[in-house]
Amino acid sequence: MSDGVVIGEADVVLSASGVGRAFRGLQALSDYGVELQRGEILGVIGPNGAGKSTLFNVITGFLPPTSGQITFGGRQIAGRAPHRIAAIGIARKFKTGHRILSTFRERQRLTGETVPYGNEQ
Repeated sequence: MSDGVVIGEADVVLSASGVGRAFRGLQALSDYGVELQRGEILGVIGPNGAGKSTLFNVITGFLPPTSGQITFGGRQIAGRAPHRIAAIGIARKFKTGHRILSTFRERQRLTGETVPYGNEQ
């Protein structure tokens, strides 16, 4: 990989230890830790407000952690700019507010559905 990050076959790819993030006294992440091995798939689940998006923002550099260490391929990435983290292979996609077929009229246009008016059947 670029930027001096070298990942071996059996290495820990991503490691987070003691990661925290606070917003004006509100602790969004507290002492988060994980080790992700090459080839491993990890899911992050939790209720609204649990800190999932904050975790991804911290890992990808959109927010700096207030505590802890994050390494990728053995190299410290916590606090790096998002474009630097993306250059070594970690990126995120933001949610968009667009919904497919969000209105009945849009669905009608695409499918050709018609709705009878008045007493027409």
